[in-house]
Amino acid sequence: MRRGEINRPFDKATLIERLKHSPEHPNAPFATYRDLFVFAACLGYERDQCVPPMKTELPIPWEVLTGRNDFEGLLFLFGIASGDTMLLAEERTQDLLKLFEAYCNGGLEIIDDWLNMASGMTETDVISTHVLSQLVNLNARAVEEMPELTVPDL
Repeated sequence: MRRGEINRPFDKATLIERLKHSPEHPNAPFATYRDLFVFAACLGYERDQCVPPMKTELPIPWEVLTGRNDFEGLLFLFGIASGDTMLLAEERTQDLLKLFEAYCNGGLEIIDDWLNMASGMTETDVISTHVLSQLVNLNARAVEEMPELTVPDL
């Protein structure tokens, strides 16, 4: 059975606390660390921002991360996308987690930039705006790439 921890980047501690729901941040966009870290890692991957944290703190235990059955599958996707399928081996779990941490850290840097550029918007509004913008762009590209349909003469 796989075991491990995800380390939180030390320099992003304040950002992480702003983004995770808590009594101090009841309107934060993410209910759990797991949700925040998965979103940030996917964002980091999508934007090719793989930035290993310089210093880490307060690891998130495996049990917190794997509360739902899909976390290990998500880790495997990062391993496959890396091109190093040996990362999928159980003995390479720590390397796979380090890769995930690096993409997560890169994604947190992107989110931090978004928040620094937005004024007067909540964290949830900023993230939602960027996600919706990305979806609109993807949809527009999909429409542009659709083959032209021709109607046969009857």
